[in-house]
Amino acid sequence: AERAAALGALDQAAAQFATLFDADKYAAAVATRPARHFSYRAMQAALLIELYNDEPLFHLPHQLLHALQDVDELLTLWRQRHAAMVQRMIGVKVGTGGSSGYAYLRTTATDRYKVFVDLSMLTTWLLPKHCLPELPDELRLALDF
Repeated sequence: AERAAALGALDQAAAQFATLFDADKYAAAVATRPARHFSYRAMQAALLIELYNDEPLFHLPHQLLHALQDVDELLTLWRQRHAAMVQRMIGVKVGTGGSSGYAYLRTTATDRYKVFVDLSMLTTWLLPKHCLPELPDELRLALDF
């Protein structure tokens, strides 16, 4: 049973990787998982930036991607703290905006409400540096200052 679960997880990972190299598979994955918001090309670009972040031209884009992830993290923290404050102030009563109050606010601190959820998923596809193919010399020169 444990081996079957491990093989199933491996198949699932292979299917996820396949979406990165086939626009149609990516579109199908986006359709079944509305949490993905980046276009196919944007996801490939973000992944290229993350994988080759040691290239000089990718330093600033890499910092921007991480700053956007920081924004998402801070929004989530604010949502959690806001929900805790609401629970202390009004308990589980109906919220001031007509929502279910604390119960609703607690659900907003999940991945479903992240703006840049695709960025937090990028690490799923990162490979060790020694496994990455070398960039062609022509491209490497174009990425240099």
